[in-house]
Order: sequence, then structure tokens, then C-alpha cells
Amino acid sequence: MMSLLKLKRASIWTVIFVFMLALIPAGAHAENSNDEWQIVGQTGGTTKALLTEETTLYVGSGLHVLILDVSSPEKMQVLGTSPLLPDFVESITSDGAGRLYVSCGLGGLVVLDVTNPKEPLLLGVLDTRGYTESVTLLDNLAIVADGPQGVQIIDVTNPAKMKTLSEAYPLAYAYDVAISDKIAYVAGGGSGVFTVDLTNPIKPVEAGLTSLDGFTYDLEILKGKLYAACAWGGIAVLDLKEPLAPKSIATAQTSGWAMALSSFGNDLLVLDGADGVMVYGTAPTIPVKLSAYTMGGFVLDGAVSGTTAFVLDREKGLLTLDLSKKTNPDLICR
Repeated sequence: MMSLLKLKRASIWTVIFVFMLALIPAGAHAENSNDEWQIVGQTGGTTKALLTEETTLYVGSGLHVLILDVSSPEKMQVLGTSPLLPDFVESITSDGAGRLYVSCGLGGLVVLDVTNPKEPLLLGVLDTRGYTESVTLLDNLAIVADGPQGVQIIDVTNPAKMKTLSEAYPLAYAYDVAISDKIAYVAGGGSGVFTVDLTNPIKPVEAGLTSLDGFTYDLEILKGKLYAACAWGGIAVLDLKEPLAPKSIATAQTSGWAMALSSFGNDLLVLDGADGVMVYGTAPTIPVKLSAYTMGGFVLDGAVSGTTAFVLDREKGLLTLDLSKKTNPDLICR
């Protein structure tokens, strides 16, 4: 009897539900079922790229580039914010004349006009073939480390109409590019360092591979040598006496994971993952550790302006260090 009563009640509620559904006006549905969702704003997000130019600091924060006045590092001020970008910022490069070239991962290469830092302008976007990790400039060319598509060579003469001219090592993964005299050195992750002759950018020549221990993320050229951040492989030193055939001559093993490098003077700022920030002197062969500053998080990137280092920590955010005493860095602010 109880089962029959429950069944009747269920039937009554079903009828009521169908009746109420019929009363919902058609206008309650989307006016156009073909409408697509669009991002109209964004704040915060992943922060793992920065660049310094004199007293200006550019920080990739989420889908924006923030422009900060760091003339007084302990009292940094935001001057402006870029328009919404197509993807998170992986790296930032400047031509030194008011244009930024921003690597936006799956969003490709973005060019910004920052001559007026309070109102940055979007000049152009090129959706590259891979995942734009970083970009290095050579005359009117952008040499792009395009992730799984290797190196893409792009004409950026007109930022509104950028075009891909050629590519090199399209089956390799490229994280970073350093250039010396039209020779490109490419951080190739577990492969090591690839070398590309860019004498004719329309037909770049794949010159070879130098295998390294660890996982090569970042490159820096200093005093005729190529330094590579190789994660657990430490800092590798390559001799460039034969530019198309760099030779590994030394390795300095760091205590953490060498994720990135930034040169200042004759020294290197080493972003060493969970072990914080290291300062290494570039001795004739093996780099010598001068000091360390542990952040307590995981350091991803850094840049130096004068004696001030700006450091991005995945957990702690943006930190500022005084390097006036290289053997004993001090925290300015965070």
C-alpha cells in the first residue's frame, strides 16, 4: 500500500514539473545558441617572467604585462598594465626602443608599444606553430624558441603583419635562444644545446647538437662563453671559439635545480629552484659560487639592474635583493 502511495506521489510531482517547464519562456534560453564565450577581463594568475630596463621593471602576470617604476625598489609603483593577452606570459624581450616582444605560450608572439608606460598598446599578434617559450631579436627578426616546433624565424618589421620566414630543428623542443654573431644557440631541454647558423635567415643551417647533463632550460652568453642552466645538471660552460661547434668545457654543480641565468658585470645570477638565488663568479673555467640567498619557495626567474636583483618565486612572489655585496645579498622587500 505504501509503495502504491509513493508511486502516485511521484507521478503527481512529475506532472507538476512538466507543467512548470512548459511555462518557462523561450527568452530564458540563450538568444543565440551559437554565441561563444569571450574573456573580457582578467586579474592575477601565473607570474614567471620579468625584464628590467634601467628603472623600469616589466612583469608577466597572468594575461597581462605589468609595468613598474623601480627607481626606489622598496617602494615600487605600477605605471601601467598591458591590454589583455592571448595566454599566460612565458618571457619578455625588449628592443630597447619602446617595444616589447612577449612570448605567450599557445597564444604566440605579441608585440607591445610601451613608449607611454601608462597606456601600453597592442601592435600585433602572431599565432606561432608551437608553444612560444621565449624570443631573441636579431635585426628585424624575432628568433623564437617555439617549444615543440623548435626555432621559428619571424619577420617583425611590421608588427601588425608579422610572418614566419623559416624554421630550424622543428622536431626538437626549444626553451630559449641566445645569439652571437648570427649564430643561435638553442636550449633544447633533455637534448642539450642546438646550434643554428642564421647567416641566411631564409635558409637557416642546422649546425649540430652539444649534449649536456641535466635538462637545459636557459642560456646566457658572457665573455665569449655560453652558460647553460641545466636544472639538476647545474651550470654548464661551453667554449665558443668555434662558434658552430660549441664545446662543453666545465660544469658547476649547484645545490638545487638551475632554472635560469641572468648576467651582471662578470658574474651570474643563478635561479636555483628550491635552493633560492645564487651568485656565481665566472672564473676562467668553472664558475665559482660567491653567495646564496634561500627564499623558502621555488625560484623561477630573475633579472638584475645595477646592484638590484628582482626575483620571481613561485610561492613567495616578487622579491628584491641588494647585490652591492655579492658575497652577502640582502633582502630589500617582497
